[in-house]
Order: sequence, then structure tokens, then C-alpha cells
Amino acid sequence: MRSIIVALILLCSFQAHSQSANDTYEDIYEESSVAVAEDVDEDFNPINEQISYDMEANGKQLVIIISNSPNKLETQNLYIDIFQRPLNSDKDETLIATLKLPVKPDWENASIKYNFTIEGDYVIDVTNEEGDYVNTGYFTLYKQ
Repeated sequence: MRSIIVALILLCSFQAHSQSANDTYEDIYEESSVAVAEDVDEDFNPINEQISYDMEANGKQLVIIISNSPNKLETQNLYIDIFQRPLNSDKDETLIATLKLPVKPDWENASIKYNFTIEGDYVIDVTNEEGDYVNTGYFTLYKQ
């Protein structure tokens, strides 16, 4: 009887470990989002988040905010690909920068500042260090 109980405990423990090991990136990042804003508060809430911004002569500094709350990021680094396309264009987006953002696996959110200097439509793609897709954000930048 004692060996049956031990076997059941081991079996339950193995199944619980296997289930978490089989979580896919789709499960991990299902609740994620990518926002672009003028700033971010201490709780990672965007400040003045818009779909378009006016750019000064020297560009526009914005904050890219990656949120995975209530889940953890579960990675050591996030990679942020910034693509730009001219306004009102049918051209494909051009990769203009890739940013590496060090994070802690137990974090739910992260942010990074970037100075955008080219007018256009932007796509922000975020992946983890294994290359798994996290999410995408979009915005437009206009010259004043």
C-alpha cells in the first residue's frame, strides 16, 4: 500500500512538471502587449499613449512598453525589431533597428526608450531570446 501511494505521488509530480515544461510561447505570451508612449509610470502604465505623434527637428523620443501581466516574461532578453515604412506608401517596412533589452525571467513588464528620427509608419515586433514571438505594436510619426 505504501509503495502505491509513493508511486501516485511521483506520477502526479511528474505530470505537473511535464505540463509546465510543455507550455508553449503562445501560452506564456497570450496576454502580452506592446505599447508606445511618451513615458511610463512606475507600474508600467503608458503615459500619453497615442497611435500617432508629431516629431521635432531632432526626432521624437518614445518609450516602448512590453507587458506580459499577469504572466512572467520567462526570458533573460527581449529583442525589439523596429520597422519603418514611408507615410502613405505600399512599400514593405524596412528594419531600422534591433534593440536588446535585458530583463529578469520573473518580471512581468519591461520598457526601453528610443529616439525615432524618420517620419513614417512603424511596426514594433518583440521576441524573446529563443526567438519566440511576444507581440507587436504600431504607431505613426509625422514631421511638424
